[in-house]
Amino acid sequence: MPTGKRATGNPNGRNRRLPPVAEQKEWYFKGFAEDCTMTSGCLSARIDFNTVYKWREQDDTFVLRENQLRSELADRLEKESLRRALIGWDRPIYQKGVLCGYERVYSDTLMKMWLAAIRPEKFRENINVSGQVEQIVRQVAGFNASEVL
Repeated sequence: MPTGKRATGNPNGRNRRLPPVAEQKEWYFKGFAEDCTMTSGCLSARIDFNTVYKWREQDDTFVLRENQLRSELADRLEKESLRRALIGWDRPIYQKGVLCGYERVYSDTLMKMWLAAIRPEKFRENINVSGQVEQIVRQVAGFNASEVL
């Protein structure tokens, strides 16, 4: 039953004017900057994933900006992980449902990761696999590789 209105997907039948692409991209970057997910960016700009894929194919500046935002998030995450390892945070302590104090907590895991990254020669895990390869080949293939070669 035609109503004379163009179908736009809008329930009230009115034409919805899309903002300029540059404005859509800025809204996308605003949402994307929060957690560097396409979902956040697309929700912020009210666009779908296919639009972002098209922009990535056609606009090198768009890709550079996304990468810059990822790098900025990585810097914020590094800073926060270092703070948690060195300074710690106050974890609330409850007794019978009542807050009775705080305990200073540090992340030993983050400390270990930072040390392994900054001083790998001293703190990385060294795994020695010499001699194990031949033993595995013998078990899996059922023969001694040195005898065949």
